[in-house]
Amino acid sequence: METMEDNNILDLDKLFREAKGKPVGINGKFLVRIDRFNLPVKKIPLNFCFIETNSEWKQGFILKTKGTFKLNSKDTIRDAIVLWEDTAPKDFVVNVNSKDGKLLIYNVWDFGNGITQAWHNGAAIEIKQITNNKRVYYCNDGHPNLDLNNLVFSMTW
Repeated sequence: METMEDNNILDLDKLFREAKGKPVGINGKFLVRIDRFNLPVKKIPLNFCFIETNSEWKQGFILKTKGTFKLNSKDTIRDAIVLWEDTAPKDFVVNVNSKDGKLLIYNVWDFGNGITQAWHNGAAIEIKQITNNKRVYYCNDGHPNLDLNNLVFSMTW
């Protein structure tokens, strides 16, 4: 497991490349760039809650599956949905209808230019399984450090 001194810049890109998709252990935390979540059933309502955001950039997360999403009984969205802190409700339900039972979840941010950023520089997620049906995601926002409170959200099912 790697350790990091506060004054050192952390090269998460290098560590994630070397790990080849496996979690990276740093200072007692296990970090991923993407959560590959196996849904308990292929058709399921998932409850999300934005708990905290602490970044100069707009924060959000993406859900992807081979199938569809329906947010608060509105239009059906195919394959992927982006949920931003400033436009999504604080608490909301996403109905997932997945063909393969797999859901990909990862954090994103926008520097203010309308371009969705993900998976580079300091992007990392620590996932804590709180109960059998609740996870909390602690996300970094692209700065090469371990500030995992830039976006914190939960998912229950």
